[in-house]
Amino acid sequence: EVMLGIASDYQTAAEDGVSDAQYNLGVCLQNGWGTEIDLRLAASWFRRAAVQGNPDAQNNLGWCCENGWDDIDGSSALLAHESLVATFRHRYQAKANEELEHHFDGTNKACERATALKWYYEAALQGHACAQYNVGRCFQKGIGMPQSLKEGVRWYTKSAAQGHPDGLYRLGLCVLEGWGISRVPTAAVVLFKRSAAQNHLESQNALG
Repeated sequence: EVMLGIASDYQTAAEDGVSDAQYNLGVCLQNGWGTEIDLRLAASWFRRAAVQGNPDAQNNLGWCCENGWDDIDGSSALLAHESLVATFRHRYQAKANEELEHHFDGTNKACERATALKWYYEAALQGHACAQYNVGRCFQKGIGMPQSLKEGVRWYTKSAAQGHPDGLYRLGLCVLEGWGISRVPTAAVVLFKRSAAQNHLESQNALG
């Protein structure tokens, strides 16, 4: 089978340390392309590519961490949380500082979320549009850090500026509802239309 051959080719290059091959092998394992689905093994290959700075792998590893598909060390997760707090503390008002310190409680879910946001952020810094959307989603929903609607909007805006359909849709929702930004329904419609043109179902539904 062709996909089996491709997966085998990826594995050879991946074992030689080629980050793109490591990422692609992870995608094959994640989706069952040319191999059986193995989400934990997929995460392990994403991690190998992520530590080499591959933004696609960093974003996918973040998703794996968020969904509990990666083996996460508690001490590493705590370091990730402390780094995030140091990076984003200035985005919160002073009264939120205590919440920042105690948002991480050491549970498995807290470890998963802090590590997920760490990897999304690493990819977002490299301009990865989907990762920028994911960082925005984390801040909007309080995943890995306390909720900050304004910070969510900031990252959705970066994603939307690159035309990412999810970024456009989420920014449109924020503009429509006034979440972290002024409410301007006409601007929301423009964003939904740009996303809907990429066959984004939720945006199409939002337009009626």
